[in-house]
Amino acid sequence: LKLEEPIDQQIKAEEDRKEREKQAKIEAEQKRVADLQARIENMRTLALSLAGCDSAAIDRGIAHAEKWVIDDSFAEFQQTAQDVKDASLNRLSEMRAAAIAHEAEQTRIKAEREELAKLRKAEEERQAAERRGVRHRDGARRAGPGQSPAPAGPQRNTPPARSRSP
Repeated sequence: LKLEEPIDQQIKAEEDRKEREKQAKIEAEQKRVADLQARIENMRTLALSLAGCDSAAIDRGIAHAEKWVIDDSFAEFQQTAQDVKDASLNRLSEMRAAAIAHEAEQTRIKAEREELAKLRKAEEERQAAERRGVRHRDGARRAGPGQSPAPAGPQRNTPPARSRSP
């Protein structure tokens, strides 16, 4: 029994070592797959992260996505990575077109608002000038023909100055 114990311990130690190696390989494979999936997920979320951005930001996103290299480092996920890259670039292109259209619409609306403000101001000035003209004509009618209209503002009833003859 004493002779078998050291041999049994060696066998168990070897089995434990093999199990640790096997577990390390499994963990390494899980990490490799998780890293590849994370890379693919980062490619997938680029378009989402640029939602609502202006066309310049989306252009930068497109340039970034075009630099993605889909090679053998993706191993069995290479086709998936290529599909995600293509889909991301397509989505970014659609987003860019929408952003450009939105920016053009915003520019048009701004120009219309500015034009409307100018027209309102011109109309207000015309109406103010018209009111001044009506007041002026009314004053001329009260004064009678050939007389100048009474000046606007408060008027005093003062008797005409007497002339003193010596």
